[in-house]
Amino acid sequence: MTCTGGIAMSITSTYSLDVYRAVQRGEAIPPAPGRDDWRVIAELREARRAARPPRRPGLLARILGRLA
Repeated sequence: MTCTGGIAMSITSTYSLDVYRAVQRGEAIPPAPGRDDWRVIAELREARRAARPPRRPGLLARILGRLA
């Protein structure tokens, strides 16, 4: 929970307040909490895979060599 002015608020309460403020100001409504979680996790997983060295160096070259 977040603390705003000494009042503990849930994620839903915080989001509701953000939506209310956005509507009052004529701004775009923020995305719902958790909406893009799967996308962030997929991007982190892909970045981790890209940073790690191949498990068996030369395996792809050997496989492609057999196909050629």
